Amino acid sequence: MKFKYILILYLIIPTFIFSQKNYKYSYNEGYLFLKKAQKQINKNNIKNARTLLNKAKDTNYGFCGNAWASANSEIKLIEAQILNINKNYDESLKILESIDGCSYGGNCIKRDSLKVKTLILKFGKDKVKNAFKNVNMISKIENEDDDEIYSAFIKDLNYKFNFIRLDILVLDKNGKSLVKNNTDNEFLDIIQNQIFYTLLE
Repeated sequence: MKFKYILILYLIIPTFIFSQKNYKYSYNEGYLFLKKAQKQINKNNIKNARTLLNKAKDTNYGFCGNAWASANSEIKLIEAQILNINKNYDESLKILESIDGCSYGGNCIKRDSLKVKTLILKFGKDKVKNAFKNVNMISKIENEDDDEIYSAFIKDLNYKFNFIRLDILVLDKNGKSLVKNNTDNEFLDIIQNQIFYTLLE
């Protein structure tokens, strides 16, 4: 019952909060701004990306909390990428940590991959890969959304890594599933089946 009340509040409250502001753009324009901003980042054109991102922030994404969660998630993902280009890795990680609402539209899979990319940019791939191998404790975070969120402290990087668990099925060239190696490390057993793990291979 508690979850139902939270869900109702999550879906309704944005209507009251965001309807108080006069936005310049419609949600269709907002999503287009985000798409174009990502293309500008891919071209390393940060100035244009920021201009488009500011327009996306001045957009009314409608009455549904899911739409706002999705849009805000994309806005923060783009902000984090801009910070990475400017080598502000710590600030980028802070923004990525603030993305939630995985069940409501937040792109937590892309968020977690970008966390790993940011760590690699900051420390180098070899150090991050070895640091992940040295983790031997992991815990599951209880939450109202029934998302499988896990947390592990990466001691060698002095970083608390929270991520959503969504195991992926990897197929070989014949279409048969590839079974990952089981280890005596619970953390590795879990992360080797996550999309972000391919960045460490």
